Amino acid sequence: NELLHSTNLKETFLKRKSKLINDKINTHQLISWLLLSYPKSINQLKNEEEFTLQKTGAKPDESSKFKLRKGSSKKSLLLILLYFSVLLFFYLFPFSDSLSLNRHHYRGFRADHIIHFFVFAPIPFLILPLFLRQIKFRWLKASFLGVLIAAIYEITHLLLPYRSFTYEDLLANILGVLIGGIALYFSSLFNKK
Repeated sequence: NELLHSTNLKETFLKRKSKLINDKINTHQLISWLLLSYPKSINQLKNEEEFTLQKTGAKPDESSKFKLRKGSSKKSLLLILLYFSVLLFFYLFPFSDSLSLNRHHYRGFRADHIIHFFVFAPIPFLILPLFLRQIKFRWLKASFLGVLIAAIYEITHLLLPYRSFTYEDLLANILGVLIGGIALYFSSLFNKK
């Protein structure tokens, strides 16, 4: 009703449109600049904190400046590799019986099952950066990949004569990942608010 009775509707929405696209990059122009100025363009994007792009058809002094958001993907990838490398070491290294946790119990649970649970619980949080470009169900995708990783780690014991595969360890791994995935889901809901 308000739109129908507005007299300057076209002008209002033209102003809104120009405000909306004023701080956006012309992607055609950006890709042209990236390709025609390569490799200088890539180096500029890597090294500068702010990126300036001359608008098409604009006066020489009119340009758009954009803050470059430097991702932490390299740091995340290094953390993931370090975590899984240490985990793989513990899975493949033949420990002596004196280090065995199978004989220790806490409230009816074997100590090694508790450790399996807590070691695999943070995996959805660790691998979430791999899905940052995804829009929907990132927590579910991270959890599903985490379950696959947890299963693969435990299945490696089938290939090693000095290690033993147990379904209880596998279930503890998967349960840890699933609880981590649920915590990730609730944390993502909290971050949206």
